[in-house]
Amino acid sequence: MAETPDTVLPPKDRMGALDPWRIPNYRYLWLSNFAFYFARWMEQLVSGWLAWQLTHSPSDVALIGFFRTMPMLVLSVGSGVLSDRVERRKLVMATQVGNMAAALALFALYSLGQLQYWHLAVGTTAIGAAWAIEWPARRALSMDTVGRSMLVRATMLDSLSHNLTRALGPFAGGVIIALAGGEKVYALLALFYIGSLLAIRPLRTVLPERVGHASVWRNLGAGLAYARRNQAIMGVLVTTFVLNAFLFPYQQLLPVFADVVLHVDAVGLGLLGAADGIGSLVAALVIMSRGDVRRTGWFFISGAFGMSVFILLFSASQWYGVSLSLLILGGITHIGFTAMQSTIILSSSSEEMRGRSMGTLLLAIGSQPIGTLIMGGVAAAAGVAVAVGSGGLICVVSTAAIAALAPRLREHSIGESKPARAPS
Repeated sequence: MAETPDTVLPPKDRMGALDPWRIPNYRYLWLSNFAFYFARWMEQLVSGWLAWQLTHSPSDVALIGFFRTMPMLVLSVGSGVLSDRVERRKLVMATQVGNMAAALALFALYSLGQLQYWHLAVGTTAIGAAWAIEWPARRALSMDTVGRSMLVRATMLDSLSHNLTRALGPFAGGVIIALAGGEKVYALLALFYIGSLLAIRPLRTVLPERVGHASVWRNLGAGLAYARRNQAIMGVLVTTFVLNAFLFPYQQLLPVFADVVLHVDAVGLGLLGAADGIGSLVAALVIMSRGDVRRTGWFFISGAFGMSVFILLFSASQWYGVSLSLLILGGITHIGFTAMQSTIILSSSSEEMRGRSMGTLLLAIGSQPIGTLIMGGVAAAAGVAVAVGSGGLICVVSTAAIAALAPRLREHSIGESKPARAPS
């Protein structure tokens, strides 16, 4: 894609952490992302809380997480290809309409006293499907709006937004539940989805390069073949698969921890949900104040390992203050994983393969629904602490092994990486 006036960069000696914000297209994207992230994290907390109130079953709470993430496993096959075939801005806008409709339907059912568990499952699945469809497009737009030279800065600014909302969204959800009831949360979700749509509407983009008329499966195969030739990309994909399968499902089980293990109310649950975001936000601010991250690969793998260690320790805690502190520390290390995950793949991919590369990443993230079911089953049989602790231990061992076996991932630097050629 040719550079537009919006992507012209300032001289290198005047480049700083906030420079991407000076690009109008990136500002629109950032504001849209902020609204969407806020809604995403608030929805995750309120849906888990509501599932627990309706059933008091750890496996049913985990099942809601499965319904939210299952579309990633199914739709990742085509969403990356779709991102390379249509205008990404319009794709993101269309999915926000679907999110708004689902949130309003749940609000209406809840307000009328008719909400049942299966309604929650259907609404959560719809929201998860919209996220799975739009995610590769939203991530690829970062590269589209700022170019490769500013990608790390843009990613860190996006991580700032992501982690600020990961702190504010769950906490706000917990407070609203305590003061006004869960139905008000769904009304607020609809407003944030509308805000995300309106914020991205002015963004100017061009249609991506044509990827031909090959089948979705053939394009997915091309994306996977492309990833296999790059050890850094494959390292990110394997790490992402492991953490989404065995670590991140703990977030869905926080309502069970809050009630059964830590004995706190909705506000206490909101703080637990916000803790990871608080830690990541602090880390993002520190990193941005120090300038660019050079050793992107080492930053990524260290973040994944550190987060796994702190979640393992969290699973063994029965004291609220200790548990909260461990989740904050986990958030501090989490920033390395989240900020560099897309950065490494985007910077290592050619323009024509960008959407499909992000599709393979979404496929790796799609391991989460399977992991959520497994963790929910273990929690029902052996307790939530055993379920989360086992997952944490698996991830500690796995990330250490990946670091040892993938030197090109450890050594990845955005200043030195070059996109691999697309398969002919």
